[in-house]
Amino acid sequence: MSTFKNIRGQLIKSVASDPANATGGDMWYNSTSQALKGVVASGAWSSGGPLVSAVTGIANTGTQTASIAYGGNLPPNTTAAYEYNGSGWSTAPSLPEARSEMSKAGTQTAVISTGGKSSAPGMDASFEYNGSSWTAGGTMGTARYTQDGDGTQTAAFICGGQTNPPLAPSAKTEEYDGTSWTNGGDLNQARNRIKAAGTQTAGLALGGSGYPLAVGPIGNSSEEYDGSTWTTGML
Repeated sequence: MSTFKNIRGQLIKSVASDPANATGGDMWYNSTSQALKGVVASGAWSSGGPLVSAVTGIANTGTQTASIAYGGNLPPNTTAAYEYNGSGWSTAPSLPEARSEMSKAGTQTAVISTGGKSSAPGMDASFEYNGSSWTAGGTMGTARYTQDGDGTQTAAFICGGQTNPPLAPSAKTEEYDGTSWTNGGDLNQARNRIKAAGTQTAGLALGGSGYPLAVGPIGNSSEEYDGSTWTTGML
């Protein structure tokens, strides 16, 4: 689990009074009031360019000025893909197969994406994109949809998702080396409709649903991955 020192590169200071020049992300312990205090980092959202088509279950990866989005459900499921340059979206080469609720990892010119709903739910195939065309990637060990992942095209991970059959959330993690998928450590909580971020050796999984296996909600929980095992993260 990350500490404040790992994130900010410094320990939390103990001071007698609140600093006058504190900025977003700063934290300190006020020994007079005996309270841990901090300044919430803030920013502002602004409108980006609208997608070419309204779609649900779409996947995307990349950066704010070089992103790619693909697949989804209009309905029906679509093969459409779009690239973003920081101001607007343009049509990109289509996926080989219409899918929704796929995973994501990589950059606008080096994508690896897996699973998703197609002619049968929980597909096990994956696709790679090089900036100009899509090709077949390695086959997953566990076919599923609503999983997520991150990393690079040659060092990615995916976790969670929904299998069918059986109709159940998954705890499985798989890792990609640019050619094939291998099993990683299982999540502590099986969950579908999950979100993930990070790298193959420093991953984060959060939210999701455990229905129909989980007892109680899990949408506010997270887990951290070190490349082999998952541990409970900060809520």
